[in-house]
Amino acid sequence: MSNLSYNVGKVVDLAKKNGSALIIAAVSTLYKSKAELASHFVHRFIYERFKIRLNDFVHEEKELNDEKNSKFYENISSDNINILFDLLEKARLSTYDLHAKILAKLYGKLLQNGKLDYYEHALLANINSLSDLDFIYFYDLIKNKPNSPLITDDDCEYIAINKFIQIGILSTTGITYFGSNNNEKVPINFQTNCFSEYLFEVLNLIMSSRDVK
Repeated sequence: MSNLSYNVGKVVDLAKKNGSALIIAAVSTLYKSKAELASHFVHRFIYERFKIRLNDFVHEEKELNDEKNSKFYENISSDNINILFDLLEKARLSTYDLHAKILAKLYGKLLQNGKLDYYEHALLANINSLSDLDFIYFYDLIKNKPNSPLITDDDCEYIAINKFIQIGILSTTGITYFGSNNNEKVPINFQTNCFSEYLFEVLNLIMSSRDVK
């Protein structure tokens, strides 16, 4: 890990030499070289998709000053190397572009604060258990239907809310019912919490430029 820390610490020099964003230099370092990066992917499509998704990471760097960004890489810890690699790997492999955009927001927080807080760690740990439709549904739910109980006969809504409750993004209040009863509408009780508010803020930054109803 010490050699890896040393190499990642050289990201700033590599970025300056190549005139690239820091995250591009970090990818080059973590995956050794462009040639190895391309061969690492089973399909060229995944490689090309990853390059496109990295644009969101570059955008997060540009939102901060160069001094703060450089300081992060020059003094990067072993824990942050693990987090950085996890952010990149999940962005590279995810089926969903929305995942990559959320992960890029987490990268921005990592650069800004030098660490992730509890909710950011939890989101990183659980992001693969949620689809893009789950996130879009959550955003729509909080934006347009924040009151509990929610009355619906759509089983998919129950499944989505149950996922967020299990992760802790939503909380339960009183007795909660999951699933419809003979096609009748059944109430589901839930409440928002600090995690809900954090995730909504992240999604709002992303969704504001998307056609989400």
